[in-house]
Amino acid sequence: IRIRWYDYPSKDEIVPVYLELKSKKGFASKKKRRKFLVPAEQIYKYKTGGSILSMNLILQTLAEFNYFPNGHILPVIMISYDRLRFTEIMTGTRMSFDWQIRSVPTYQIPSHSFSNIMLQGAVIEIKGTIIDIPLSLQPLHHACIDWSRFSKYAGCIESHIETNGSIGHTWPSGRTESQ
Repeated sequence: IRIRWYDYPSKDEIVPVYLELKSKKGFASKKKRRKFLVPAEQIYKYKTGGSILSMNLILQTLAEFNYFPNGHILPVIMISYDRLRFTEIMTGTRMSFDWQIRSVPTYQIPSHSFSNIMLQGAVIEIKGTIIDIPLSLQPLHHACIDWSRFSKYAGCIESHIETNGSIGHTWPSGRTESQ
């Protein structure tokens, strides 16, 4: 379950906010999404313990998605990042480049980092209707990128759970090669 918005608006704006329910089965993933318009002040209040969407609205929307949580749900982590978006014009494949991936838990994980963490490196997401990278994007293979499935959410959670000073504490999963 994710609540998402784009950019940081000025305090007097009305902001589109999306409630999303993501699920994965093997390589296939599904996302259900509903848009809400909220005053920007709700986003800023959230950072100090307020709420962006009411719990009743969240639960009602999840029920409309045919999802019924077994217990209480609560925010776990707040993640932000910078993003550039591109579209490959021949196939319509979408590509995004995410960096400065920052996170802070929204509650204290006992004996783990509660401070802001920034993951090292960057994430390239490629989304399209085919599993192969389009021909025009094939040169990306020469960039020595370790291609894998990566979840910013899981990576950030793992970074907060890792002991400070651990190898990989703030690095996305993948290979490290000596030069």
